[in-house]
Amino acid sequence: MQKKQQNEIVVAFSESSERLENWVKLHALPLWASLGVCSNTGGHVEQLSANGTPDTSVNVRMRVQSRQIFAFSYMKDAGWFDQGEGIANDLWNFCLARRDGIHYSQLMNSNHEVLDSKEDVYDYAFHILANGWLYKVTESEEKLSHAYALAEYIDEAYKSKYGGWVEGNFDYGCRRQNPHMHLFEAFLSLYEISNDSSWLLRSEHIYSLFESVFFSPEYGALLEYFDEDWSVPCDRELVVTEPGHMYEWVWLLIKFQLLSDRDISCIIRDVYNRAESLTPNAGDLICDSVNLISGVRLETKRCWPMTEAIKAHCSMVSLGYEEALAKAQKCIDTLMRCYFKAREPGMYIDHLGKNDEVISSSMPASTMYHIVVAALEASRLRNRLAINNET
Repeated sequence: MQKKQQNEIVVAFSESSERLENWVKLHALPLWASLGVCSNTGGHVEQLSANGTPDTSVNVRMRVQSRQIFAFSYMKDAGWFDQGEGIANDLWNFCLARRDGIHYSQLMNSNHEVLDSKEDVYDYAFHILANGWLYKVTESEEKLSHAYALAEYIDEAYKSKYGGWVEGNFDYGCRRQNPHMHLFEAFLSLYEISNDSSWLLRSEHIYSLFESVFFSPEYGALLEYFDEDWSVPCDRELVVTEPGHMYEWVWLLIKFQLLSDRDISCIIRDVYNRAESLTPNAGDLICDSVNLISGVRLETKRCWPMTEAIKAHCSMVSLGYEEALAKAQKCIDTLMRCYFKAREPGMYIDHLGKNDEVISSSMPASTMYHIVVAALEASRLRNRLAINNET
């Protein structure tokens, strides 16, 4: 690639990433800080309605509290939102009042009264992640100790003899890779934050599952669902992949490679290329899933896969994939053009249909977890590129 062309791409990416950063800092975070927390209970709402008011018609998942604890802590740590620490700490105290020791309920009504005490390991991944990041910004040993206790609890209660963890304390029809992906994220974060190698060992266990089970050599793709013993499900309808999750794994695997000092670049490349093959034109909207047997696509399009593509492309630049920079820029522009076109700055659209029409007018709080990480990854890459240009 000629130097002039590369410089043009760097400039375009820098402008796009700065727009995304400003949207998050100046609009989205203040909006959620003002409208997202219930003044009566101190808990976070599940979602906002299309008019920007809290939607009191829906139940509230406990993991939304932890995702928002993470998001506000993460943004405080980045220097993007000084109020983040106080909001995150208040949400932590809200959760404390509604859990039984290390046992988190799953669901509350809109008044934040517990409805369902079922435990899902997927939720616990976010509880661990939230406690780790809140510890980082508050230096409260109580939060770090709680993260350790949660990890030990899921080992004791839900470790599977086939590897990994079962779904929870409820009847389930299949096993999922997704809780393990988010545990992988939480464990890597806790290793970075605490420098305790026990968290890296936990991450190693999940990576071995990814390598041997989740990323199927038969299908050349990430599988979402499995039978109890991690075999491919007999139900053909469950043999699916989600491009957004493959992009998310790329970002996590690159982080794992850096932290573990292992060269797994070949498998990173395979996962990245497979995700790209399902969205061949950079910046195109990303379908929700693809059946790997029939090839049938679920042509609806959530917002979050685009954020994961941004993270993956930015990370691939660090591995020397120069062409990934232009792809990251196009994905940022698509995210802002197609999903951030709601009535007020800071609001977003969560779900588009087959013909790119809006099919959900609600604004889930849980999507902010994806957006803030993508925005910060792009910002950090922009800063690195600026330093490189100066030298």
